[in-house]
Amino acid sequence: MLSLGKEDKRQFTVLGSAATDGVLLPLQVVFKGKTGQVLPNNSAAVIAALEGWHLTHSANHWSTQETMRSFVQKVLHPYFEGKCFDLGLNPLTQRMI
Repeated sequence: MLSLGKEDKRQFTVLGSAATDGVLLPLQVVFKGKTGQVLPNNSAAVIAALEGWHLTHSANHWSTQETMRSFVQKVLHPYFEGKCFDLGLNPLTQRMI
């Protein structure tokens, strides 16, 4: 049996979310590492970013308070603002649960 890359044990966390209207929001992918150097730097990463995915990192690849804050800033809030625009609502006066 041939096994490729079995020594390469990179781990990451993926946060998936959906709005109540059924829209699947872009994924947040948390890689293990202390700096942004651990993020993929290839065509797949470029495509993911164009699709709205948020690639980030933490010391142990787990979601942290910092990665959750960045999720709200980079994924959730842009969705909220876009939805307000689509509905003709003012995002400064609207609330989100």
